[in-house]
Amino acid sequence: RGEVRSILLASRKSLKEVRRLAGDINSRTSILLARLLLAEIHGTEPELIPMAPDLPSMLNAADAALLIGDAALRVEAQPCPYEIYDLGAEWTELTGLPMVFAIWAAPQDAISPSQAEAFAESWREGAAALPRIIGEESQSRRLPEALVHDYLTRCIVYPIGEPEQRGLELFLKMAARFDNLKVAGT
Repeated sequence: RGEVRSILLASRKSLKEVRRLAGDINSRTSILLARLLLAEIHGTEPELIPMAPDLPSMLNAADAALLIGDAALRVEAQPCPYEIYDLGAEWTELTGLPMVFAIWAAPQDAISPSQAEAFAESWREGAAALPRIIGEESQSRRLPEALVHDYLTRCIVYPIGEPEQRGLELFLKMAARFDNLKVAGT
């Protein structure tokens, strides 16, 4: 696992030279990961500027920009004049482990067995409907069908196994040093 395609860092400079990072306001996890990777791999701890996900505006305000979700997928779907880094791939290269960007979790006593089974059945139904979902999402999001197919079948992994658990634990341990992020304007 590695490349996720929907969590991207775009930079107009060498990553060692990044002093200001425009972060998509929609994901604290991705911002933490970007900060961690910039510090661990490139030895820089840039000032964070929270912004809406608009790449030109972000790169007017900062040296690098973090985009997630559809905004990141759209960047990848077209030619881009900036250096683009996939943070899932960067994490895996650094640690040898997959990155867990999101998880559904609750204390065991908070969910009944029937609720857990309903959740699992919903996942199975979604997996069975994947060809239809890929076509619909490609059209509604105006993304190439091949990109949506690759994203939903290879990049996004649903079961959390032992490697994902180790990757999650390592991320939490490493990200703890960024718990008190300095955010511009706050």
